[in-house]
Parts: sequence; structure tokens; C-alpha cells
Amino acid sequence: MANVYQSDTMIAFAIINGASNGGFFAIMPTVVGNMFGSQRLAVAIGMIVTAWAGGYLMGAPIAGYILEAYGGPDAGSQAFRPAIHYSGSLSLAASGMVLAAKLSLSKTIFRRV
Repeated sequence: MANVYQSDTMIAFAIINGASNGGFFAIMPTVVGNMFGSQRLAVAIGMIVTAWAGGYLMGAPIAGYILEAYGGPDAGSQAFRPAIHYSGSLSLAASGMVLAAKLSLSKTIFRRV
């Protein structure tokens, strides 16, 4: 029964992560266009993608080190949990920073900036 639970956890993570990332990347150009205007859209998206370089370059090695520290892929899906928690905590921290930036522009959450 433990293997079924572990595989269900990985499937749930893959679905939630895939839906979240897909939604983020699909809506990001629209949001950036609304915030910066169509004249500055290319520059704004270029700056955003450049800022992601650190995460892209260091995210996989850090997750790999975490995975190896907890037994590697041979230890089963349980070894992936710390890397999943690391990824999730960074996503929550980034969401908090976006919320703080939004609140600095407008004190109401659902008001259009």
C-alpha cells in the first residue's frame, strides 16, 4: 500500500505543478502587456526572462543535490519529497513577493492596477 500512496503523491504533484506552470506561462504575456503596454512588451518580457536565468541555472542542480542527499532516485518517490517541498516553498515565497508588489501599488487585492 505504501508504494501506491507514494506514486499517488507524485502524480498529484505532477498534475498540480503542470497546471500551475502552464497557467503561469500562458497568462504571463497578457499580464505584462497590461502592466507595461504593448510598446514596451518585448523589453519587459526580455527582462523578466533574463531575471529567471539564475533559477534556471541553479534550480536543477540544487534539486539534484537534495535528491541525492535523501537517497537518490533508487530510494523511491519518498526521496523526491524534500525537493518538491523546496520547489513549493520557493513558489510560495515568489507569490508572496508578487502580492507585496501588488499591494504596494494598490491596497486592494482585486483592483486592477
